[in-house]
Amino acid sequence: MKRQLIILLSILTISSVFGQDLIEKTYLNVIKEVSTAPNFVVIKIKNTQNDQIKEICTDVTSLYWSLQQEYESDFELIYDTLASKSKDRLIAVGNTEALTRLSFKKYNPKHLDKLTELIKNKHLIDSLVQFDKYRLDLYDEYYPYRDLRQSKIEMIEDSISAIRELTTEETEILNRLDDPYYDYHYNDYYWDKLSKSGQALIVIWNSKIKADKDRIETFEKERDRQEKKFFFDYYNDYGIVFCHALFNFGVTCYQDCENGQIKFGQIITLDE
Repeated sequence: MKRQLIILLSILTISSVFGQDLIEKTYLNVIKEVSTAPNFVVIKIKNTQNDQIKEICTDVTSLYWSLQQEYESDFELIYDTLASKSKDRLIAVGNTEALTRLSFKKYNPKHLDKLTELIKNKHLIDSLVQFDKYRLDLYDEYYPYRDLRQSKIEMIEDSISAIRELTTEETEILNRLDDPYYDYHYNDYYWDKLSKSGQALIVIWNSKIKADKDRIETFEKERDRQEKKFFFDYYNDYGIVFCHALFNFGVTCYQDCENGQIKFGQIITLDE
């Protein structure tokens, strides 16, 4: 019985060290960049006004801004301070504005333990690893798809040029169609503003690109399905505390600079 207890304690100790190493590596990975699409970091803040210590999840930009208020230092010195605290991730803050920006008083890690167990029981990290691979594979598909679009543009351009000179409008349309956004732009948003020849060109383009576009859209729908199932459904239920829980497993979240949405970032591993 005693031997079993020693073995169990050894396993727990190894697990704790492993977890701390992964958290530290994740921490060092996210604090190195201040961005308009900031990563989120889990850090312990000591409120020097009352010595209260709370572990919070906040975006890196807010963290840097707050520490700039606290220490009146530039970002390079702030990074050095943060990096030097990578073991315990404990930072002292007493400036009221800084604490407010960090939502120190409001932050409530409710459901953190529940989420930690949920992530383990549902093997959510494994699912996110597979999702990450899927979206990277899809990203690789965009390069040949872009090349294919360009080849079809050139084919249409050559076909028309063999009969007559292209209009200025047609040239402008063909110059833009290498970007998939302009499928939507010309078919929906701008359709009524096109001349008859411009509309005819878009009809031809739609017929030429349809099969390849449908294939990419099928991949995109599957990507969106997985992202919703393995990230957004949980985030919508638990908010930023879900990112807090994921961080402890080496998973990062970030805020999209275009729409402010919180998204799954990347997976940090010890063997990288």
